[in-house]
Amino acid sequence: GKALRARVVCEGGNLGLTQLGRIEYDLHGGKINTDFIDNSAGVDCSDHEVNIKILLNSIVSADDMTEKQRNELLVSMTDEVIQLVLKDNYSQNQAISLASFVSSRDVPLYMRYLNSLKERGLIDRELEFLPDDKTLLERRSAGIGLTRPELCIVFAYTKIILEDAIKDSELVRDPYLCDFVCNAFPSPLHKKYKKQMKSHYLANKIIATQLTNRMVSEMGITFAYQMLDETGASIGAIVRAYAAATKLFGMSTILRDIESLDYKVDVAVQNEMLVDVMSLVRRATRWLIRNCRGKIDITATISYYADHISDIRERLPKLLLGEDKQVLEARQKNLMEQNVPADIALKVASTSIIYHALNIIEAASAQDVEPFRVAKIYFMLVDRLNLFWFRERVNAYPIDNRWAVLARAAYKGDLDWIQRELTVRVLLDTEARSIPGKINEWLAKHESLIQRWQSILADMRSADTKEFAILFVAIRDLLDLTETGTIGEHPDT
Repeated sequence: GKALRARVVCEGGNLGLTQLGRIEYDLHGGKINTDFIDNSAGVDCSDHEVNIKILLNSIVSADDMTEKQRNELLVSMTDEVIQLVLKDNYSQNQAISLASFVSSRDVPLYMRYLNSLKERGLIDRELEFLPDDKTLLERRSAGIGLTRPELCIVFAYTKIILEDAIKDSELVRDPYLCDFVCNAFPSPLHKKYKKQMKSHYLANKIIATQLTNRMVSEMGITFAYQMLDETGASIGAIVRAYAAATKLFGMSTILRDIESLDYKVDVAVQNEMLVDVMSLVRRATRWLIRNCRGKIDITATISYYADHISDIRERLPKLLLGEDKQVLEARQKNLMEQNVPADIALKVASTSIIYHALNIIEAASAQDVEPFRVAKIYFMLVDRLNLFWFRERVNAYPIDNRWAVLARAAYKGDLDWIQRELTVRVLLDTEARSIPGKINEWLAKHESLIQRWQSILADMRSADTKEFAILFVAIRDLLDLTETGTIGEHPDT
């Protein structure tokens, strides 16, 4: 591997390397996947062919189509099948490239994930030549993480495990998720034979495969594990929340926008944009799991939030104040300077903030108040209480073990609840009619608590140490501001 001077090894040539050779080649700067990734288009094409022929043969058997019509239809769909296969493989390679791009940042996460898989008997790290924890820590010190060939192995195991869990669950019968079966077929079949697709002999496997491919490609190798570890939710709850979150925040559209910039902007810029989008959906998925009690009805959840999120997104530049506004504008400007069109730059720049639409809609619904009015109060409170800076400080706290990960996730969940509660308190506990008037009146009522909060923030800004004890104290003081009357039930009660 270290003697090979080629810059890239791809299909065909990949078969000439052992897995250890691939890893060594990657560690010395070469670009390579594994042979099963490079050759996956052939397998994918066969899958499409088999699925389509099973469907059409059943239609012919039911006398709804002649054999001649079947054959003509098969030929006419050739180009679209090609596009489906290319899209699947584009998404797969994009996901592996992105995982490689952020791998050094995610070393602790991969260590926990691989250890979890090993403990459950789902992977043999030695057999698959996956590095042990000591090696990963040494690589992290050198600024590197898992190599592409190693990521390909973990990617494959993740898809196998997730697909098995989905196909044997009630997810394959969910009215919303059942439509994923259509993704495996060309569009000429969608309108006329949708019913037959859903009763396809392999429908459950197709749905599970399509859901797995979409979730792992869009959200990364460790996504399901992260959600499971941080929330304790079932795979069913995670998939439902993910499906709702991607639709609510238009992930497919944003991904197409980013992909349209291939060869027009630096790939590192595209990767950072993808990281931003994934972060939004991950946060929204976590929020939905924590705040939607019982089984999530995907269609109802989308119907409940979608229009309001769209409205808040359109008005976001006018709603933001202080650091929120500065961060949005700086991020958009930075992307535009790197040849990203203004509209796409704004969408991506908004990802770190539009997440709060969920909190705003929840607070508005609880009090039957127009969401835009609630949004004004919410973001004004964020500005006056320096909550943007505080949330960023929570996110930035160093994580070196699983319990710190869970603690940080819990603090972020608490902060969501607190921000909703404070917004409602301003609505109910003030007499002023204007929103600035309400904010000023509420701040004046709680002047001593506000002064203590600002003092804690000042200590945090000047502190050299980064301890979760400081976050705990800060969160408790914010909770004090909500205890002038309780509107909603705290998620931990």
